[in-house]
Amino acid sequence: MTRRSGVFTAILAGSWLLFAAAVYLPDIGRGFVKDDFGWVDAGRAALGAPIDALVPAAPGFYRPAVAFTFAIDYLLHDVRPRGYGFTNLALYLLCIGAISRLSREVGLSAAAATLAAVLWAVNPHGINMAVVWLSGRTSLCLTLFAVLAASAVVRRRYVLTAVWLSAALASKEEAIALPVMLFAWHRLLARDAAGDGDARRDGWRTAAALAVPLGIYAVVRLQTTAFMPWSAPSYYRFSFAPPLLARNALEYADRAATIGAIAVVLAAAAYGLAPAVDRARIRLLAACAAWAVGAYALTMFLPIRSSLYAVFPSVGAAIGAAAIVEHMMARAASQPGASERAAAMRLGVVFGAALLAMVPVYRARNARYVEPARLSERALRAIDADGAAAGPSVIVLHDADDPMSSFVGAFGTFARDAVRLHSGRSVDVWIEPPPGEWRLAGLRPPPPHEPKTTFAVERGRVFRVGP
Repeated sequence: MTRRSGVFTAILAGSWLLFAAAVYLPDIGRGFVKDDFGWVDAGRAALGAPIDALVPAAPGFYRPAVAFTFAIDYLLHDVRPRGYGFTNLALYLLCIGAISRLSREVGLSAAAATLAAVLWAVNPHGINMAVVWLSGRTSLCLTLFAVLAASAVVRRRYVLTAVWLSAALASKEEAIALPVMLFAWHRLLARDAAGDGDARRDGWRTAAALAVPLGIYAVVRLQTTAFMPWSAPSYYRFSFAPPLLARNALEYADRAATIGAIAVVLAAAAYGLAPAVDRARIRLLAACAAWAVGAYALTMFLPIRSSLYAVFPSVGAAIGAAAIVEHMMARAASQPGASERAAAMRLGVVFGAALLAMVPVYRARNARYVEPARLSERALRAIDADGAAAGPSVIVLHDADDPMSSFVGAFGTFARDAVRLHSGRSVDVWIEPPPGEWRLAGLRPPPPHEPKTTFAVERGRVFRVGP
């Protein structure tokens, strides 16, 4: 490691550690929210019947790898959400390490590899959602396994490529485009084969490593009732309307690439240099572009939008931006009278100061995921303390029109599952007014003359209001 890499890496890594401790440690695992209850239930079921997790009978998404992570969490933590939060944090850290390693595999210096990992880690779009919301680990699992597969394919480790590709496919549907992305990375960045015969064998091995997992995934998925493009809910069905595609293209480009563009601008300001593309990195930048485009290949056509959709594509944008900044660092250090150490320190201080200055903003952005989690914990404790879950009555939750503290925001369509997981008893639970998807979820309002126990919420406080 050069002195330039060592100084820059130390400053940037230290700043990120302070940033991550301040932004995430206070907020992870504060409670289960909406889909979290379904995932905890799926994890509990997977412990008793792992084959059912691989070939589920209920309709929904097909993500058995994620279900098994929740199974491990349930085994270790039961229904205590804090432990689940630390699993999300561990997946986040593993993604950072995998991105740094992949960056080194494709030729970036230690300093640039650290920058690429940090740029992905501090992207304000999607990363905090993936870490703080327990269900967001679907995107963390996908990203981790996809990056590991890319690292394996550029090193021509085809068995590992197949293993990690299979895990990515079992994590989230966006991985369907991953074989094409990995093929592009192999063609652009993999080390050359020794000769013509080796090149032909290498081509067959690459094809097998990418095609076999995809074929097995397709066969297994067809044995399930998992959503298909024609059977998914309307907001998960593809749309090719030009206004939708134009909006998605602009919004998702912003969510994946803006943080990298900011890093390039900060480097340009710190060095007084215009950004430029190193011709030696053209193939790498092409691979990064293929990654970003391929990772959006499915979500670009969905009418529903989510910042989670940017977690996977932003890997390519982060590595590409780091390659451009690395070239600028080299140009700054090569100027007459310049010092490599001083140039690295200057840029490290600029990046570190900017990152730490944004901690309050990132903490504020976490609130939209943390407050519903805290409310769900308060509501479940109030129901248990009142004994409502043990009685024969229906539980009715009268909601408040509060975007931060509402029963719908905390439970969505999973209120009954939440009470059952927390109390161990099956009780009908109804939110009034109900969530918008209540019919799609198969919920039914309670009979008017059924005995009820009623709770309400006001400014985050949960209390009983009637029998």
